[in-house]
Amino acid sequence: MGNRPCCREGEAKAVAAEEVSADTAGDISTYPDLSPSNSSEYPQVGQLGSTEMTESMAARKPPSRVSRLKKLKHLEIDMEILRGADLRRTLFHCGKIWLKPPGHLNLRDRAALWTYSTPVQGFDTFLSHTWLTPGRLKALSLTLQRGWPVPLIFFVAATVLAMALCMYDIMPMPWTNTTTITGHLQEYPFGPWILLCGFLALLLGIVLAPYFPTYSETVFVDVFSIHQTDAELMERGIYGLAGCLRMSKQMQVLWSPPYLSRLWCIFEIAAFRKANPEGKILWTPLFLERAVLVVLVMSFGMASLHWFLIATKASLVSTFLSYMFAYFPCGIGVHALRRSFLEGAQLLNGLQHFDLNSAGCSLEFDRQFIYTAILDWYDSEEAFTQYVRGPLHEELAASASFGDCPLGYFLIILAVPVSLSLEFAVSLLKGGAPGEAILRYVIGTLLGFDLAWTTFGLVNLRNLCYHFAAPRCRAGSAALDFGQSMLIVMCVSACYTLGMEATYWATESSLWASTGWACFAFLCAFLALKGKAAVAAFGVCTKPSSKLACAQPQSDVMFSI
Repeated sequence: MGNRPCCREGEAKAVAAEEVSADTAGDISTYPDLSPSNSSEYPQVGQLGSTEMTESMAARKPPSRVSRLKKLKHLEIDMEILRGADLRRTLFHCGKIWLKPPGHLNLRDRAALWTYSTPVQGFDTFLSHTWLTPGRLKALSLTLQRGWPVPLIFFVAATVLAMALCMYDIMPMPWTNTTTITGHLQEYPFGPWILLCGFLALLLGIVLAPYFPTYSETVFVDVFSIHQTDAELMERGIYGLAGCLRMSKQMQVLWSPPYLSRLWCIFEIAAFRKANPEGKILWTPLFLERAVLVVLVMSFGMASLHWFLIATKASLVSTFLSYMFAYFPCGIGVHALRRSFLEGAQLLNGLQHFDLNSAGCSLEFDRQFIYTAILDWYDSEEAFTQYVRGPLHEELAASASFGDCPLGYFLIILAVPVSLSLEFAVSLLKGGAPGEAILRYVIGTLLGFDLAWTTFGLVNLRNLCYHFAAPRCRAGSAALDFGQSMLIVMCVSACYTLGMEATYWATESSLWASTGWACFAFLCAFLALKGKAAVAAFGVCTKPSSKLACAQPQSDVMFSI
């Protein structure tokens, strides 16, 4: 646990119990205003409904928060109210149910949250999060983490259909693509349908992913597993939280910058480590999926611009100016990526400088409840603080980097340039280009540039955004900070330009040149990945011995970029 046993452990715990007993005095009259209804901390509820207990509830005599506190039974399991939610169902309608904290809902809507859960004997995953972070980020992250194969399936189906419709002249191809791939200047019919259909299919697949039974997972989520309008059930749920952690196979932290500032979130980590010493904690920073969407939109924007310049036969000057103009929105995207990586650094920094006393808690009773549990489990507050700063921080830092990108996310990003190349391939097929020329294009462009060199470029983009996440200008000027992002855009653009020129030369030269270029590009991509993709294929991030993981639970292969 990262702490040394106290030589007078039993005496210390006895003293703690006596202090609790004296403070609580058998009821909560000492805390007249302390009830879950007043808490904005956990589980982030609004005002309760009726606070009157029914006779049937009183007859059950469940463990109260005071009895748990007095008897140090924080980990006691209350099986009567153990309820789990089907994660896929909670993500229906674009994760609408996640968008608003329960405190912002009316009484009827809060009561309806209970219907998303059913009685269970345990949980596959305990989802730990804070409502100080927008719910839309959590819905996006969970949707992509579990359902990333669906948008890829949609993409494949849409691109194959669009290619067939173009080949059979059902979709018009009124523009022309001028190329010298056959040795002389020639025009081929050209259209935007594969690119457009592929991108729209990716977005539609993300939205509809929860509706496809690609996984089944029972999760504990505070707003669904804890009653939001019944005072007695809410109290049992909140203060029986540690028992729910005890019944969970793993704990997934939906991490965001405010997470470590909330005392209840700290309590969940402490309770899970006590109840499941060998259990897995999945640290999933919410910025990762947001970064994937940013790169996806940037990729589509640049692909669309490239298609437009080819279709309109833009001059060299117009092409240059267009790309220069496109640098600005790309700079905004890179700026967002840098902010995302900066958030990742904040997590490690927050663990290394963790201070239990600085964690926020709305109710004094809750603070005493949590502190008493930590004292019981870790012998002292200082021991727990040292555990978070030491072993917990070291395990997280060693187990993975925040640049780890699941293979599924990589494929989603690469789908856009692949669809653009398929657009050109169909153009060559429709125009009757020789088979050898088409093969050169597929090997040199589709494989060499789109898959290998684009991967190499994404690695460079990640490295630059990661190492230069923090502003390097001491003046602190926002303009200078954005200029730093623009420099990254220019560096990555230079990398892509070199690759594009090499691709043009190889595909117009010979089949051997195209094959050689593709092999070189794949070698660059492999070296950039440092061979970690091969290790990740065995289901680990970087160090399999660690109990902590910073991974997406439904992605078996991780590319550490």
